[in-house]
Amino acid sequence: MNPFLTDLPQENRLKVLPPEIAFPNMDFPLTVREVHQYFVYGSHSHSGFLELVLVTGGMAAHYFGKTRHQISVGDLLVIPEGVKHGYDTIADLRYYNILFNPQKLGLPINELALVPGAEELLNLKNVPNPGGYCHLSTENFEKARLMALELHNIQARQIHGMRFAAIGQLMVLLDFLCRCFAESIQYEPPEKVHRLSLLVDEMESKYAADWDISDMCRITHLSRPILFREFQKIYNTSPMDYLLNIRMRHACLLLTGSAFSVGEIAAACGFTDSSYFILRFRKRTGMTPRQFRLLSAGGHDL
Repeated sequence: MNPFLTDLPQENRLKVLPPEIAFPNMDFPLTVREVHQYFVYGSHSHSGFLELVLVTGGMAAHYFGKTRHQISVGDLLVIPEGVKHGYDTIADLRYYNILFNPQKLGLPINELALVPGAEELLNLKNVPNPGGYCHLSTENFEKARLMALELHNIQARQIHGMRFAAIGQLMVLLDFLCRCFAESIQYEPPEKVHRLSLLVDEMESKYAADWDISDMCRITHLSRPILFREFQKIYNTSPMDYLLNIRMRHACLLLTGSAFSVGEIAAACGFTDSSYFILRFRKRTGMTPRQFRLLSAGGHDL
């Protein structure tokens, strides 16, 4: 199972994507893709299907309707018909992309509507809706990831009875995700979550600064062990690794959108040593900054 680079045809960018684009077989409107997206593509909306996104790696800014927010591992998005959305400030973004039309698949909509969270997450009443969003806990994310993987594998095998098995697995996944969503909207964020949100906002705006753990403890008013424990719970990573993700995201933008040297980009993104920057970049993306720049420019001499 190999991730692939999302590459919408030029004529389909910034437009409404019809179901013919989403489904190889219009008699069976269900498509499951494992996407590895490096670059920014134009925003789009779609008609005739829902889009479910489960982020499994990397980071990006996701905008839909009039909202824009950062997404990372564990985030769940559902984009209804007619809402323009897209991604920018992408850093090695990976996600499961599940496109489906529940009515044409014959899903039991009346029963689905009884599942907690389903009406809101999947917009079953077709009211004006900017889309559903929630962040899954580490345990729930891993369960959802394995369910999505199984759905992907069922469809990829194309065995006899594939449609029956795929619809069954889709219903299991939707039931689980709707219940996770219902739990998330009933959750009252504690004070620690607010403090960590302030820290993340500060890191986003001052990513090139010389950060250390004491700065983070000062902003959040949390001790070092509590900071690391609570940050890991919410963001599934450490504070310093989160900062590194932000820096890498901005480095990718500068590599693709400027003529600055690798050393200049390293300094602009908070790295005092360009060799260390190259090492971390290669570990994070699987390529050097130079290779990334050539690839994004359409070069093939890597």
